[in-house]
Amino acid sequence: MKKFNIIIFLFICILAFILRVYNLNSKPLFFPDEEVYYRAALYYAYDQREPLYTQLINNKFYIQFPNHLNYEHPILGKLLISLSIIIFGTSIEGARLLSAILGTFEIPLAYMIIKKYTKETLALFFSLIFALDPLNLSISRSIMLDGFAMFFSLLALFSFLYINDQYRKFFFFSLFVGLAISTKLNFFPLIFSVILLSLFTFKKLIEKITVSILSYIIIFTIYFLTYIPYFFHFNSNIGILPSEYRFLDYGSHNLHDFINLQVWILNYHLFWHLNYNFYDYLFLNPWFYFVYDGRAYHMFTANPLIVYSGIILLVVFPIYLKIFRISTYDIILAFFLPFSLLLFIKGLSWYLIFFNFLSLLIISLIYNFINKKDILKITLYITFLCSIIITNIVIDFYYFSI
Repeated sequence: MKKFNIIIFLFICILAFILRVYNLNSKPLFFPDEEVYYRAALYYAYDQREPLYTQLINNKFYIQFPNHLNYEHPILGKLLISLSIIIFGTSIEGARLLSAILGTFEIPLAYMIIKKYTKETLALFFSLIFALDPLNLSISRSIMLDGFAMFFSLLALFSFLYINDQYRKFFFFSLFVGLAISTKLNFFPLIFSVILLSLFTFKKLIEKITVSILSYIIIFTIYFLTYIPYFFHFNSNIGILPSEYRFLDYGSHNLHDFINLQVWILNYHLFWHLNYNFYDYLFLNPWFYFVYDGRAYHMFTANPLIVYSGIILLVVFPIYLKIFRISTYDIILAFFLPFSLLLFIKGLSWYLIFFNFLSLLIISLIYNFINKKDILKITLYITFLCSIIITNIVIDFYYFSI
Protein backbone atom coordinates (compact mmCIF):
# COMPACT_ATOMS: atom_id res chain seq x y z
CA MET A 1 0.00 0.00 0.00
CA LYS A 2 1.37 3.41 -1.00
CA LYS A 3 2.00 6.03 1.69
CA PHE A 4 -0.82 8.27 0.46
CA ASN A 5 -3.26 5.33 0.46
CA ILE A 6 -2.17 4.42 3.99
CA ILE A 7 -3.05 7.95 5.11
CA ILE A 8 -6.45 7.71 3.40
CA PHE A 9 -7.10 4.31 4.97
CA LEU A 10 -6.17 5.55 8.46
CA PHE A 11 -8.42 8.57 7.95
CA ILE A 12 -11.35 6.26 7.06
CA CYS A 13 -10.72 4.10 10.15
CA ILE A 14 -10.48 7.15 12.43
CA LEU A 15 -13.65 8.59 10.91
CA ALA A 16 -15.41 5.27 11.46
CA PHE A 17 -14.29 5.20 15.11
CA ILE A 18 -15.40 8.77 15.77
CA LEU A 19 -18.82 8.13 14.24
CA ARG A 20 -19.21 5.00 16.36
CA VAL A 21 -18.25 6.53 19.73
CA TYR A 22 -19.47 10.13 19.42
CA ASN A 23 -22.18 10.92 21.99
CA LEU A 24 -22.49 7.19 22.61
CA ASN A 25 -24.18 7.57 26.00
CA SER A 26 -27.27 9.31 24.65
CA LYS A 27 -27.53 8.28 21.00
CA PRO A 28 -29.49 6.20 20.28
CA LEU A 29 -32.02 6.60 23.06
CA PHE A 30 -31.94 3.59 25.38
CA PHE A 31 -34.72 1.37 23.99
CA PRO A 32 -36.34 -1.91 25.15
CA ASP A 33 -34.25 -4.38 23.11
CA GLU A 34 -31.08 -2.82 24.45
CA GLU A 35 -32.42 -2.86 28.00
CA VAL A 36 -33.19 -6.59 27.76
CA TYR A 37 -29.62 -7.39 26.68
CA TYR A 38 -28.19 -4.91 29.20
CA ARG A 39 -30.02 -6.46 32.15
CA ALA A 40 -29.08 -9.98 31.05
CA ALA A 41 -25.44 -8.87 30.79
CA LEU A 42 -25.57 -7.43 34.33
CA TYR A 43 -26.64 -10.88 35.53
CA TYR A 44 -23.58 -12.52 33.96
CA ALA A 45 -21.24 -9.74 35.08
CA TYR A 46 -22.42 -9.08 38.65
CA ASP A 47 -25.35 -11.47 39.30
CA GLN A 48 -27.76 -8.54 39.25
CA ARG A 49 -31.32 -9.82 38.83
CA GLU A 50 -33.61 -7.10 37.56
CA PRO A 51 -35.65 -8.66 34.71
CA LEU A 52 -37.48 -6.32 32.36
CA TYR A 53 -40.24 -8.87 31.91
CA THR A 54 -41.11 -12.42 32.94
CA GLN A 55 -43.00 -15.42 31.57
CA LEU A 56 -44.78 -15.75 34.92
CA ILE A 57 -47.70 -13.32 35.00
CA ASN A 58 -50.29 -13.44 37.81
CA ASN A 59 -48.97 -16.91 38.74
CA LYS A 60 -49.60 -18.19 35.22
CA PHE A 61 -46.66 -19.31 33.08
CA TYR A 62 -46.58 -18.37 29.36
CA ILE A 63 -43.96 -20.53 27.67
CA GLN A 64 -44.26 -18.70 24.32
CA PHE A 65 -43.35 -15.31 25.85
CA PRO A 66 -39.80 -13.86 25.74
CA ASN A 67 -37.62 -15.06 28.61
CA HIS A 68 -36.40 -12.78 31.42
CA LEU A 69 -32.77 -13.78 30.69
CA ASN A 70 -33.29 -13.47 26.94
CA TYR A 71 -32.68 -17.20 26.48
CA GLU A 72 -34.45 -16.99 23.13
CA HIS A 73 -31.01 -15.93 21.86
CA PRO A 74 -27.73 -17.74 22.63
CA ILE A 75 -25.79 -16.23 25.51
CA LEU A 76 -22.45 -15.29 23.88
CA GLY A 77 -23.67 -11.83 22.86
CA LYS A 78 -24.78 -11.09 26.41
CA LEU A 79 -21.41 -12.34 27.70
CA LEU A 80 -19.64 -9.88 25.38
CA ILE A 81 -21.87 -7.06 26.63
CA SER A 82 -21.06 -8.09 30.20
CA LEU A 83 -17.36 -7.98 29.29
CA SER A 84 -17.88 -4.45 27.97
CA ILE A 85 -19.60 -3.53 31.24
CA ILE A 86 -16.78 -4.99 33.34
CA ILE A 87 -14.09 -3.18 31.35
CA PHE A 88 -15.76 0.16 30.62
CA GLY A 89 -18.35 0.48 33.39
CA THR A 90 -22.06 -0.10 33.94
CA SER A 91 -23.18 3.05 32.11
CA ILE A 92 -24.99 2.81 28.78
CA GLU A 93 -21.84 4.07 27.11
CA GLY A 94 -19.79 1.38 28.83
CA ALA A 95 -22.17 -1.33 27.66
CA ARG A 96 -22.09 -0.03 24.07
CA LEU A 97 -18.37 0.64 23.76
CA LEU A 98 -17.11 -2.86 22.92
CA SER A 99 -19.63 -3.10 20.08
CA ALA A 100 -18.47 0.30 18.78
CA ILE A 101 -14.81 -0.79 18.91
CA LEU A 102 -15.46 -4.06 17.08
CA GLY A 103 -17.57 -2.13 14.58
CA THR A 104 -14.51 -0.01 13.86
CA PHE A 105 -12.35 -3.12 13.37
CA GLU A 106 -14.82 -4.24 10.72
CA ILE A 107 -13.50 -1.50 8.41
CA PRO A 108 -10.03 -3.03 7.87
CA LEU A 109 -11.65 -6.46 7.57
CA ALA A 110 -13.97 -5.12 4.87
CA TYR A 111 -11.01 -3.50 3.11
CA MET A 112 -9.01 -6.75 3.09
CA ILE A 113 -12.01 -8.75 1.86
CA ILE A 114 -12.64 -6.62 -1.21
CA LYS A 115 -8.89 -6.13 -1.77
CA LYS A 116 -8.80 -9.84 -2.59
CA TYR A 117 -10.88 -9.10 -5.69
CA THR A 118 -10.09 -5.60 -6.88
CA LYS A 119 -7.56 -2.81 -6.91
CA GLU A 120 -6.59 -0.65 -3.95
CA THR A 121 -8.41 2.53 -4.95
CA LEU A 122 -11.78 0.81 -5.20
CA ALA A 123 -11.08 -1.04 -1.93
CA LEU A 124 -10.55 2.30 -0.18
CA PHE A 125 -13.75 3.69 -1.72
CA PHE A 126 -15.64 0.60 -0.57
CA SER A 127 -14.20 1.01 2.94
CA LEU A 128 -15.44 4.59 3.04
CA ILE A 129 -18.95 3.59 1.97
CA PHE A 130 -18.99 0.83 4.56
CA ALA A 131 -17.67 3.15 7.30
CA LEU A 132 -20.60 5.48 6.60
CA ASP A 133 -23.18 2.72 6.18
CA PRO A 134 -26.08 3.77 8.47
CA LEU A 135 -27.23 0.26 9.34
CA ASN A 136 -23.79 -0.93 10.40
CA LEU A 137 -23.10 2.39 12.14
CA SER A 138 -26.32 2.36 14.19
CA ILE A 139 -25.97 -1.31 15.14
CA SER A 140 -22.35 -0.76 16.22
CA ARG A 141 -23.47 2.08 18.50
CA SER A 142 -26.13 0.04 20.30
CA ILE A 143 -26.35 -2.78 22.85
CA MET A 144 -27.47 -5.24 20.21
CA LEU A 145 -26.28 -8.75 19.45
CA ASP A 146 -26.16 -8.26 15.67
CA GLY A 147 -22.99 -6.14 15.73
CA PHE A 148 -20.97 -8.88 17.45
CA ALA A 149 -22.36 -11.54 15.10
CA MET A 150 -21.49 -9.32 12.13
CA PHE A 151 -17.89 -9.01 13.35
CA PHE A 152 -17.51 -12.79 13.61
CA SER A 153 -19.11 -13.27 10.17
CA LEU A 154 -16.59 -10.91 8.60
CA LEU A 155 -13.79 -12.83 10.34
CA ALA A 156 -15.22 -16.05 8.86
CA LEU A 157 -15.20 -14.61 5.34
CA PHE A 158 -11.76 -13.04 5.83
CA SER A 159 -10.21 -16.29 7.11
CA PHE A 160 -11.65 -18.28 4.22
CA LEU A 161 -10.20 -15.84 1.70
CA TYR A 162 -6.73 -15.49 3.20
CA ILE A 163 -5.80 -18.87 4.70
CA ASN A 164 -4.20 -21.00 2.00
CA ASP A 165 -4.32 -24.46 3.54
CA GLN A 166 -7.77 -25.85 2.81
CA TYR A 167 -8.23 -27.69 6.10
CA ARG A 168 -6.99 -24.84 8.27
CA LYS A 169 -9.19 -22.55 6.20
CA PHE A 170 -12.29 -24.57 7.10
CA PHE A 171 -11.22 -24.88 10.74
CA PHE A 172 -10.99 -21.13 11.31
CA PHE A 173 -14.03 -20.47 9.15
CA SER A 174 -16.05 -22.94 11.25
CA LEU A 175 -14.68 -21.40 14.45
CA PHE A 176 -15.93 -17.92 13.53
CA VAL A 177 -19.22 -19.25 12.16
CA GLY A 178 -19.74 -20.98 15.51
CA LEU A 179 -19.10 -17.70 17.32
CA ALA A 180 -21.48 -15.79 15.02
CA ILE A 181 -24.34 -18.26 15.47
CA SER A 182 -23.62 -18.47 19.21
CA THR A 183 -24.19 -14.72 19.33
CA LYS A 184 -27.47 -14.56 17.43
CA LEU A 185 -29.36 -17.32 15.66
CA ASN A 186 -30.46 -15.23 12.69
CA PHE A 187 -26.92 -15.80 11.36
CA PHE A 188 -27.93 -19.44 10.80
CA PRO A 189 -27.57 -19.10 6.97
CA LEU A 190 -23.83 -19.55 7.56
CA ILE A 191 -24.70 -23.22 8.13
CA PHE A 192 -25.61 -23.47 4.45
CA SER A 193 -22.45 -21.58 3.48
CA VAL A 194 -20.45 -24.51 4.89
CA ILE A 195 -22.01 -26.89 2.35
CA LEU A 196 -21.60 -24.51 -0.59
CA LEU A 197 -17.98 -23.74 0.25
CA SER A 198 -17.11 -27.43 0.56
CA LEU A 199 -18.72 -28.03 -2.83
CA PHE A 200 -16.71 -25.18 -4.40
CA THR A 201 -13.42 -26.12 -2.70
CA PHE A 202 -13.02 -29.90 -2.94
CA LYS A 203 -13.24 -32.21 -5.93
CA LYS A 204 -13.75 -35.56 -4.21
CA LEU A 205 -17.18 -36.32 -2.77
CA ILE A 206 -15.68 -37.93 0.33
CA GLU A 207 -13.76 -34.72 1.08
CA LYS A 208 -16.85 -32.58 0.62
CA ILE A 209 -18.84 -34.73 3.05
CA THR A 210 -16.04 -35.18 5.59
CA VAL A 211 -15.12 -31.49 5.76
CA SER A 212 -18.77 -30.47 6.02
CA ILE A 213 -19.37 -32.89 8.90
CA LEU A 214 -16.19 -31.81 10.72
CA SER A 215 -17.15 -28.16 10.23
CA TYR A 216 -20.55 -28.78 11.78
CA ILE A 217 -18.91 -30.56 14.72
CA ILE A 218 -16.65 -27.52 15.29
CA ILE A 219 -19.60 -25.12 15.01
CA PHE A 220 -21.71 -27.09 17.50
CA THR A 221 -18.73 -27.49 19.87
CA ILE A 222 -18.21 -23.72 19.90
CA TYR A 223 -21.93 -23.20 20.44
CA PHE A 224 -21.92 -25.66 23.35
CA LEU A 225 -18.80 -24.16 24.96
CA THR A 226 -20.31 -20.67 24.96
CA TYR A 227 -22.96 -22.05 27.31
CA ILE A 228 -20.44 -22.83 30.08
CA PRO A 229 -21.84 -19.96 32.24
CA TYR A 230 -25.26 -21.59 31.85
CA PHE A 231 -23.94 -24.75 33.52
CA PHE A 232 -21.74 -23.14 36.16
CA HIS A 233 -23.23 -20.11 37.87
CA PHE A 234 -21.44 -19.66 41.18
CA ASN A 235 -24.02 -17.48 42.89
CA SER A 236 -27.58 -18.14 44.07
CA ASN A 237 -29.63 -20.80 42.32
CA ILE A 238 -32.89 -19.23 43.46
CA GLY A 239 -35.16 -18.68 40.46
CA ILE A 240 -38.43 -16.92 39.72
CA LEU A 241 -40.17 -19.58 37.61
CA PRO A 242 -41.93 -22.85 38.54
CA SER A 243 -39.45 -25.69 39.11
CA GLU A 244 -40.49 -27.55 35.94
CA TYR A 245 -39.20 -24.59 33.92
CA ARG A 246 -35.88 -24.38 35.71
CA PHE A 247 -34.06 -24.58 32.34
CA LEU A 248 -35.37 -21.06 31.64
CA ASP A 249 -34.41 -19.61 35.01
CA TYR A 250 -31.47 -18.21 36.97
CA GLY A 251 -28.68 -20.32 38.45
CA SER A 252 -26.68 -23.39 37.38
CA HIS A 253 -28.09 -26.02 35.03
CA ASN A 254 -27.39 -29.53 33.82
CA LEU A 255 -27.26 -31.20 30.41
CA HIS A 256 -30.95 -32.06 30.55
CA ASP A 257 -31.75 -28.38 31.11
CA PHE A 258 -29.53 -27.47 28.15
CA ILE A 259 -31.38 -29.86 25.84
CA ASN A 260 -34.77 -28.56 27.02
CA LEU A 261 -33.57 -25.00 26.45
CA GLN A 262 -32.51 -25.74 22.87
CA VAL A 263 -35.91 -27.32 22.16
CA TRP A 264 -37.60 -24.23 23.61
CA ILE A 265 -35.41 -21.93 21.49
CA LEU A 266 -36.34 -23.82 18.31
CA ASN A 267 -40.04 -23.69 19.18
CA TYR A 268 -39.79 -20.01 20.01
CA HIS A 269 -38.18 -19.06 16.70
CA LEU A 270 -39.94 -21.51 14.40
CA PHE A 271 -43.49 -21.28 15.73
CA TRP A 272 -44.08 -18.43 18.19
CA HIS A 273 -41.79 -15.65 17.01
CA LEU A 274 -42.52 -15.99 13.28
CA ASN A 275 -46.13 -14.93 13.69
CA TYR A 276 -45.09 -11.40 12.76
CA ASN A 277 -43.33 -10.02 9.71
CA PHE A 278 -42.30 -6.57 8.58
CA TYR A 279 -42.39 -6.91 4.80
CA ASP A 280 -44.67 -3.92 4.35
CA TYR A 281 -41.88 -1.54 5.33
CA LEU A 282 -39.64 -2.92 2.61
CA PHE A 283 -42.05 -1.47 0.05
CA LEU A 284 -44.16 1.24 1.72
CA ASN A 285 -41.18 3.28 2.86
CA PRO A 286 -38.47 2.65 0.26
CA TRP A 287 -36.42 5.82 0.83
CA PHE A 288 -35.29 5.60 4.43
CA TYR A 289 -36.31 1.99 4.96
CA PHE A 290 -37.65 3.01 8.37
CA VAL A 291 -39.14 0.43 10.67
CA TYR A 292 -41.43 2.15 13.11
CA ASP A 293 -45.00 2.08 14.45
CA GLY A 294 -43.99 0.59 17.80
CA ARG A 295 -42.90 -2.74 16.29
CA ALA A 296 -39.22 -1.89 15.86
CA TYR A 297 -36.91 1.08 15.79
CA HIS A 298 -36.28 3.64 13.08
CA MET A 299 -32.62 4.16 14.05
CA PHE A 300 -31.74 0.86 12.37
CA THR A 301 -32.06 2.27 8.89
CA ALA A 302 -30.49 0.54 5.90
CA ASN A 303 -29.52 2.49 2.80
CA PRO A 304 -32.36 1.62 0.38
CA LEU A 305 -30.03 1.85 -2.64
CA ILE A 306 -27.97 -0.99 -1.19
CA VAL A 307 -30.95 -3.05 -0.02
CA TYR A 308 -32.86 -2.97 -3.30
CA SER A 309 -29.71 -3.36 -5.38
CA GLY A 310 -28.96 -6.45 -3.32
CA ILE A 311 -32.39 -7.90 -4.05
CA ILE A 312 -31.84 -7.34 -7.79
CA LEU A 313 -28.31 -8.77 -7.65
CA LEU A 314 -29.66 -11.81 -5.87
CA VAL A 315 -31.14 -12.83 -9.23
CA VAL A 316 -28.86 -11.16 -11.75
CA PHE A 317 -25.41 -11.86 -10.28
CA PRO A 318 -25.60 -15.71 -10.02
CA ILE A 319 -27.19 -15.96 -13.48
CA TYR A 320 -24.49 -13.75 -15.01
CA LEU A 321 -21.71 -15.81 -13.42
CA LYS A 322 -23.34 -19.04 -14.57
CA ILE A 323 -23.82 -17.86 -18.18
CA PHE A 324 -20.21 -16.73 -18.53
CA ARG A 325 -18.83 -19.58 -16.38
CA ILE A 326 -17.09 -17.29 -13.93
CA SER A 327 -16.06 -19.07 -10.73
CA THR A 328 -13.94 -16.28 -9.21
CA TYR A 329 -16.76 -15.13 -6.97
CA ASP A 330 -18.07 -18.51 -5.79
CA ILE A 331 -16.99 -17.77 -2.22
CA ILE A 332 -19.01 -14.54 -2.18
CA LEU A 333 -22.04 -16.40 -3.57
CA ALA A 334 -21.66 -19.05 -0.87
CA PHE A 335 -22.35 -16.31 1.68
CA PHE A 336 -24.70 -14.10 -0.33
CA LEU A 337 -27.26 -16.70 -1.44
CA PRO A 338 -27.90 -18.28 1.99
CA PHE A 339 -28.25 -14.89 3.68
CA SER A 340 -30.98 -13.93 1.24
CA LEU A 341 -33.19 -16.33 3.22
CA LEU A 342 -33.56 -13.59 5.82
CA LEU A 343 -35.43 -11.48 3.26
CA PHE A 344 -38.17 -14.08 3.28
CA ILE A 345 -38.34 -14.59 7.05
CA LYS A 346 -38.87 -11.25 8.77
CA GLY A 347 -38.10 -8.22 6.64
CA LEU A 348 -36.41 -6.49 9.59
CA SER A 349 -33.63 -4.10 8.61
CA TRP A 350 -31.11 -5.21 11.24
CA TYR A 351 -31.60 -8.86 10.25
CA LEU A 352 -30.12 -7.84 6.90
CA ILE A 353 -26.87 -6.40 8.28
CA PHE A 354 -24.61 -9.07 6.70
CA PHE A 355 -26.76 -9.36 3.56
CA ASN A 356 -26.43 -5.58 3.29
CA PHE A 357 -22.62 -5.82 3.48
CA LEU A 358 -22.51 -8.58 0.85
CA SER A 359 -24.79 -6.54 -1.42
CA LEU A 360 -22.45 -3.56 -1.14
CA LEU A 361 -19.49 -5.85 -1.78
CA ILE A 362 -21.03 -7.16 -5.02
CA ILE A 363 -22.01 -3.63 -6.07
CA SER A 364 -18.35 -2.68 -5.72
CA LEU A 365 -17.21 -5.76 -7.62
CA ILE A 366 -19.35 -4.80 -10.62
CA TYR A 367 -16.45 -2.50 -11.51
CA ASN A 368 -14.49 -5.61 -12.56
CA PHE A 369 -17.08 -6.38 -15.25
CA ILE A 370 -17.16 -2.93 -16.84
CA ASN A 371 -15.16 -2.13 -19.95
CA LYS A 372 -12.81 0.60 -18.71
CA LYS A 373 -12.87 2.24 -22.15
CA ASP A 374 -16.63 2.68 -21.98
CA ILE A 375 -16.78 6.18 -20.50
CA LEU A 376 -20.56 6.20 -20.20
CA LYS A 377 -20.73 3.00 -18.16
CA ILE A 378 -17.85 4.07 -15.91
CA THR A 379 -19.50 7.45 -15.36
CA LEU A 380 -22.85 5.86 -14.51
CA TYR A 381 -21.18 3.40 -12.16
CA ILE A 382 -19.21 6.08 -10.30
CA THR A 383 -22.34 8.23 -10.09
CA PHE A 384 -24.22 5.35 -8.50
CA LEU A 385 -21.45 4.78 -5.93
CA CYS A 386 -21.45 8.49 -5.12
CA SER A 387 -25.23 8.41 -4.72
CA ILE A 388 -24.81 5.60 -2.18
CA ILE A 389 -22.34 7.70 -0.20
CA ILE A 390 -24.60 10.77 -0.34
CA THR A 391 -27.57 8.68 0.84
CA ASN A 392 -25.43 7.27 3.66
CA ILE A 393 -24.51 10.80 4.75
CA VAL A 394 -28.14 11.97 4.63
CA ILE A 395 -29.33 9.06 6.78
CA ASP A 396 -26.37 9.42 9.17
CA PHE A 397 -27.11 13.11 9.56
CA TYR A 398 -30.75 12.33 10.30
CA TYR A 399 -29.68 9.67 12.79
CA PHE A 400 -27.49 12.06 14.77
CA SER A 401 -29.92 14.96 14.59
CA ILE A 402 -33.12 13.35 15.94
